[in-house]
Amino acid sequence: MKTFIRYLINVRIVVVLTIALLVLNGCAGFGKRWEPPRVSLVQIQVQKLTLFEATFQIELRVYNTNDAPLTVKGTDCHLKLQGKDFATGVSNEKTTIPAFETGVIPMMVYSSVLEFVKGLMMLPREENPYRLEKVHHEFIAI
Repeated sequence: MKTFIRYLINVRIVVVLTIALLVLNGCAGFGKRWEPPRVSLVQIQVQKLTLFEATFQIELRVYNTNDAPLTVKGTDCHLKLQGKDFATGVSNEKTTIPAFETGVIPMMVYSSVLEFVKGLMMLPREENPYRLEKVHHEFIAI
C-alpha cells in the first residue's frame, strides 16, 4: 500500500511539473513561427562628399510578415555594390511596424571616397547592382 501511495505521489509530481513547464513555455511552440523581417533599399542620396568620405542618406523598407507588431530599436547596415563593400552605417531610429505591413527606416551610411568612385565605375555592368548584406535589427516582437 505504501508503494502505491508513493507511486501516486510521484505521478502527481510529474503531472504538476509537466503542467508548470507547459504554462511557463506558453504557446511558443504552437501556431505560426515568427519570421525575421525582410529589408530592401528604397532610396539613396548623396548628403556630403569630402576628400576622404562620402555620406549618404538611405531609406530601408522593412517588411513585417508576422501577425504581431514589430518594434525596431536600431539598425546596422552594410551596403555592397557588385559584391564589394560600398557603405556602412548604424541607426538608433525606433519605429513600430504593424502586423503584415511595411515601414521605412531612414539612416545615414558612410563610405570612403575611393569605395564610392569604385562603386560608380562598376554601375553599368548590372541592372540591379546593389545588395544589402548583414542588415541587423535590434527589435522586439510584441
